[in-house]
Amino acid sequence: MKRLISLLAALACLLGASPAMADDTAALPCVDSGTAGLAPFASADDTTADATQLPDHIVNGDFEYQHDWFREHAAYGWTAVIPSTGLNWNDRTKSYQPGPDDWNEARFGWHSTQVDGTNGEPGEQRAGAVELQGLTRGNTLAEIVAAQPDTSIYQDVHVTPGNTYHWSLKHQSRPARHVDRMQVLIGEPGRETPQQATRTKTNGGADGTGDVGTDIATANITDKVSRNWETYEGNWTCPEGVTVARFSFKDIDSVSSNVGNLVDDIGFSQSTTLRYDPNGGTGMMADQTVGVGVNAYTATDGYTFAGHGLASWNTRPDGTGDSYKPGDTIAIDRPTTLYAQWADTTQTAMPETGGTLTNRNLTAILGGGLAFWPSYQSCRQDGVRAGRTIPEGGVTC
Repeated sequence: MKRLISLLAALACLLGASPAMADDTAALPCVDSGTAGLAPFASADDTTADATQLPDHIVNGDFEYQHDWFREHAAYGWTAVIPSTGLNWNDRTKSYQPGPDDWNEARFGWHSTQVDGTNGEPGEQRAGAVELQGLTRGNTLAEIVAAQPDTSIYQDVHVTPGNTYHWSLKHQSRPARHVDRMQVLIGEPGRETPQQATRTKTNGGADGTGDVGTDIATANITDKVSRNWETYEGNWTCPEGVTVARFSFKDIDSVSSNVGNLVDDIGFSQSTTLRYDPNGGTGMMADQTVGVGVNAYTATDGYTFAGHGLASWNTRPDGTGDSYKPGDTIAIDRPTTLYAQWADTTQTAMPETGGTLTNRNLTAILGGGLAFWPSYQSCRQDGVRAGRTIPEGGVTC
């Protein structure tokens, strides 16, 4: 009954009326469920984000959005930002101040799991605040620990099942006296799992390149902010049925409750799989890993089919999909299978008329002539016997 009432109320909203309950004299308001453009970002415990309205990439991975404004209005080279409103902490006045007039939450991109509390400066610890550092140095970066430990900054992204996401980031500890640790967690919102990481670039200290497990730890060798970066990378493959993933960057260990784990240049590239199906042929062909949206060349051979040659590849087995000649370029954005399309090689096309000649009657061509002339009955055009004479020196139906 409640579902029926809800459906009737929704219909009334669509028709422009304000529905009222049968036992209530007050009309229920018609609530606007969203606005045009990007959907509002989900909260840390929200798993219902609309995938089609989310970005398919990390937004503002370099944290430079509104850099000039923050540089002018923030105090002491840092601030904490409330993503939904642009309110930002001023450490000189010890209060939150209004942000830029043209503030755009979607373009800022980032959110955090921080909750309201009393750590750090009085009033600084606001729910969802994202801390920015380096505002006076010409390179903005983020500090995962704003005013609360064990928190994360994150983005929800529209993802494609079967695609592999190659993520990368720069990390460093805040002080030299402590080695900060963090993790990258990816998965459906609320179901993220720690990712294996590989250190691909060091800061010249004792750290070496190679696999580091799930904990990312970088020694600060000069005690300088933004000068001790090390680069880490990893891969996550989107499972079937998942269209929204949360890319989360979590504090594991930091020097204090409001200092630790600096990150910058967060992003990912996508790759997907191009598969080949023999579609009646035989043999083995390896899958191709290709960049999403990047041109790749289709295979020119690989499978065999007795009495047939490879004519083309098609996205459907029956040849009614998109067709590609062997060696053509193809750009895909999700796992794709190409099916071999075979041509019968037991018939030879007639060059002048489009007729065909069976190979058992065409034994050899020597100097422009035939070693064995086909019979009148074997010369056909469009499947019908032609009644014209075969001239000397060539075959014409």
